[in-house]
Amino acid sequence: MGSGDCAMSSVTGNQAADAGLMTRLGYRLRDRRERGFSTLELSMTIAVMTMVLTAFYGAYNGFLRDVAFAEQLAEVERRSRPAINELTIELRQATAPNSAAAGQPVEVLSEDQIVFYSDRSNVDGPERITYERANCVDSVCELVKTIIFADGASRYPDFTYDVAGGPDVTQVVLERITEDVVLFLGRQLTSAGVVDSSTCDRYDSLGFGASTCAFDQVVVSLAVVPRAADTSVAPRNFEVVEEVQLRNATF
Repeated sequence: MGSGDCAMSSVTGNQAADAGLMTRLGYRLRDRRERGFSTLELSMTIAVMTMVLTAFYGAYNGFLRDVAFAEQLAEVERRSRPAINELTIELRQATAPNSAAAGQPVEVLSEDQIVFYSDRSNVDGPERITYERANCVDSVCELVKTIIFADGASRYPDFTYDVAGGPDVTQVVLERITEDVVLFLGRQLTSAGVVDSSTCDRYDSLGFGASTCAFDQVVVSLAVVPRAADTSVAPRNFEVVEEVQLRNATF
């Protein structure tokens, strides 16, 4: 065999080796290109991502709901507090209007109404003040306040009032209070313990039978319903309970 034949054989062998190498590399490259996730792996990945996103959405939605509740209650409290503060101050300063033996600051009390006397205005004598739940629609009501000033001809210590002539002042002090809460409760602190009463009427004007209103405290309970437009989430009521000490329980 000549040198030319040897050279040809060497080239052919190199070409065959190169071809084999390329073939093996091709298989490897193709295997790498074709490698991926199986159906089971994809399903598990999607399931895990779904659980993570669901948990995140739930936490985020809960955060937004809590923020909405907080803003809602803050707004309702802002609207309610002035009326509640005024009522409690009037009760603390309540005084009997006359020197009668049964003279008491509170004249009538029921679950929906309280009538008492408190000297808050710049006029002679304490005013006859009434707070009552009224104008209820779909279990949501208004807290209405009326005032009757003492008769101009009456003098201390026995003031008189023209109840039949109607109130001198009428105003809605609070809107959207619930109908199912006991607004007013009279409380006597005795040696035997606490005695609560949801009704009293010194003059039997409500038909309870003439009964004493000689309380040491008046418990005021209010629940205010936010407006539906305040938030898109379910409303949470603003609730407050005040135990007001009657400083001038007797004349």
